[in-house]
Amino acid sequence: MLSYIILVVVALNLLHQCLASWPSQGPELCVIPSTTQIRPHSTCSDTTASTSACAAAHATVQAQIGEVEDIQLLLRKSTDSDDIIGGLKSVTINVSGFPNFVTVTMYRVGYVFTTHSPRYPGSGGGWRPDPLLPIGGHSFDVPPNIAQPIYVSLAVNRNATPGDWNGTILLSCTLSDDTTPCGKKTVPVNLHIFNVTLPTLRNTRLGSAWSGNWAPQTFAPYYPDLNFSTIKYKWFDMMMESRMPPDSIYLTKARDYSDYVYMGKHGVQWFAILDVSALPLTLSSSSSSSSSSSSTPNNVQHVHSGNSVGGSCANYTSEYVQRMIDTLRPIVNKLIADNLLDSAYVYGFDENPISCEPQVRQLFGAVKESFPTLKTAAVLNWSPMPIDLPVDIWILQYQKFNATDVHSWTAAGKKQWLYHCIEPHDLSSLNTFIERPGLQNRLLMWYGALNQLKYNGPSGWLYYAVNLWRPCDNPLCARNISKTPLIQNFTTPMTNFPVANYIWQGQYNDIFVNGDGQYLYPCEKGLPCGSIRLSNLRDGLEDWDGLFSIVDSKIGVPLIEEMVRGARDWGFTGEERMEQIRKIVADSL
Repeated sequence: MLSYIILVVVALNLLHQCLASWPSQGPELCVIPSTTQIRPHSTCSDTTASTSACAAAHATVQAQIGEVEDIQLLLRKSTDSDDIIGGLKSVTINVSGFPNFVTVTMYRVGYVFTTHSPRYPGSGGGWRPDPLLPIGGHSFDVPPNIAQPIYVSLAVNRNATPGDWNGTILLSCTLSDDTTPCGKKTVPVNLHIFNVTLPTLRNTRLGSAWSGNWAPQTFAPYYPDLNFSTIKYKWFDMMMESRMPPDSIYLTKARDYSDYVYMGKHGVQWFAILDVSALPLTLSSSSSSSSSSSSTPNNVQHVHSGNSVGGSCANYTSEYVQRMIDTLRPIVNKLIADNLLDSAYVYGFDENPISCEPQVRQLFGAVKESFPTLKTAAVLNWSPMPIDLPVDIWILQYQKFNATDVHSWTAAGKKQWLYHCIEPHDLSSLNTFIERPGLQNRLLMWYGALNQLKYNGPSGWLYYAVNLWRPCDNPLCARNISKTPLIQNFTTPMTNFPVANYIWQGQYNDIFVNGDGQYLYPCEKGLPCGSIRLSNLRDGLEDWDGLFSIVDSKIGVPLIEEMVRGARDWGFTGEERMEQIRKIVADSL
């Protein structure tokens, strides 16, 4: 009988302990892989991580010296009936314990609304996470029945010491009555720093053409009262911190020369100075085009088509060729004087068919004759690829990769890069639409690394636009939306920024793509906000540039192939295995 009483007392004590911290009475907090999308209705129980014994999970992070890695948290009020009218107030997050060579930045992930598009499968789905909204010391609220994703970003500085370092994420808040404390929630963090240093941009092993439009008129609708020159470099810095130099490939005249100087000062190895195939064909049209340093609608429309057809294939006159050389000469001379020419290239013939080969030889041949060390680059989805073509950087849509063509090209001492745009858009192909999970962004770069290890190419990547915001401002569209910045609301993660990008507006007013051509958001005060897609691409570039570029192919190839084997042959086996692969590679270096 006594034994029975003791057992009852023990059981009641355990029940009391559990009830004292009953989950429904406070917030739910757990660690979610950064490659996983958190939706407004997500809970810790239906994700790949969960709370345990009423306590938050432990976060484990691995990084190279000089790398940035993110921790994603899911925060919400419990999903019981009280959450319908509940929510969390005055949420604050602090991180402590890390050495001073680790810089911590915290973001709320905002939700943008995606609607179905007839342009590609898997589109729409309502509210989806994407913009990274800086918390900046503010407290914020979490509405009832909504999951709030949070990014804690750890930047490992270049003076870091390899090894294991521990820190703590501390969350505090009140319940919806503004007076009842939530109780402090802590997430222990272990940061393992590899004894491997990520190259700086100046020493990168990868080429790149992550193109943007940095002309003042792009930003004027969003910031009419700001002088763009006062904020421009904030945008450049965000791009470079993501290992994507702020390039611009569709230029009909050179951009501000100070842009080249700034990029050179920060170690950028690649930037375009002119699209030589898109200059005005006649002098009479020069006046209407020369004032613009942005891509024309035809440029954007064509690069985005992904059909490997189109392009002008114009019959360029000798007068045009001479005008092209005369336009380039003063720019080239200044770049030579400032020791920047090695980083410069001219672009052209975007996705032109092989019937345009004579024009490619004509214009690029003239460039090489006048400026032998100025590089030429073109997106040409051709096979076979003429090795003697006067193209230094051949850029190919990634699903069209042909090992034989690429091996012959790189064996001749030339560069070969890959690219993606809206194509390939099928569900079996990796892409960066807002609807796609973050793992696809990272695996695109793993695919590039795999082929480089196996076939010596590609050695770089191109993407056509990072800040192309084209909401529907045409009366023929279903919704007429004016251009306004993304204003952060600290009471909700929902934003009203339109991500339906009407690339072909005017020609097609009912076709759009969610987030295509947009990795950055125009936020308040003229400043950029990043995105979870930008961060996952950065992670993939860091893996490629820092780990996979120097690993022995006998080690690297089978490990990468666990995740991705071909453009339409991939299978994500989990964040845990991805991190194991990174550690195996790092330990082998």
